[in-house]
Amino acid sequence: MTRARKIRLGSLITVLAALGSWALFMYGGCAGPDPVTGLIRRTEARSQQLLAMAVDEAAQIDDVDVRLTRQLNLAEQQILRGWKADARNTLGDCRSTLSSADAALLSDHARLSGWVSASELARQIKDVDGAALACDGAVAAVNKIADPTVRCQYVMGVSNELQFIKGPGSAASMLSQAGPWTSSIADEQSRRHAVICFATALFNLDEYPSGQSMLRNEGDAAWRSRMLSQLAMVTTAGRRDGAASTVAAQYDRASEDVVATPSAFYGKNLEYRNVFQQQGKSKTD
Repeated sequence: MTRARKIRLGSLITVLAALGSWALFMYGGCAGPDPVTGLIRRTEARSQQLLAMAVDEAAQIDDVDVRLTRQLNLAEQQILRGWKADARNTLGDCRSTLSSADAALLSDHARLSGWVSASELARQIKDVDGAALACDGAVAAVNKIADPTVRCQYVMGVSNELQFIKGPGSAASMLSQAGPWTSSIADEQSRRHAVICFATALFNLDEYPSGQSMLRNEGDAAWRSRMLSQLAMVTTAGRRDGAASTVAAQYDRASEDVVATPSAFYGKNLEYRNVFQQQGKSKTD
């Protein structure tokens, strides 16, 4: 073979090789990865990872109220998606926020609701230990409030959550503890409203001696007797029993006292759905 033919043959081989590489590139491009795009391709695993990253970023938010609100809402999103382990970790972040020095910048309402909300959400994923820690935080936060009048505002909300996690006895203990605090409420009608609500809650827990002791924080025995007789006439439907209704109505018209009914409530609502759910910042007053 002449040198010229060898050169032409070599050139032909080079061209064919190049064509083969181009064809392979084109074929591989059709069957290869999707084009780079700025539109997210959602998968379960990717969504879970991105939400976990959102939790990491939430921990860096300077405004503690916004941070706590965001963490609680992210925990709920993880719960709704069934990512229980992730939600457990996020609720741990919530407790860390509430235990931090920054928590002093929260209002009492936001702080107490934060603890109660963390317990509520932990209950949804059956994280009993996490819920118990949150309840302990709530009780400690109430006791740290210097003004007993303000403390009374949070007794019912914390007691309600305690009964779910630690049982009726713990709820009754929290309620009973608040008895002496009620004497600091200067306005008589507000004070008596608190006393009746706390006593009613104790009666509903079958803690009758404790409920009666609660009423005795008010020194007027005639008032106490009247309130107990009126409570005795209230049915679970909120109506008076039979013939007693006429007598009870007479007492009601003759008095401006607050009469507890099954819907009576004293203090601030601490539930997650009322304070934090779908909020950018806690909905407190």
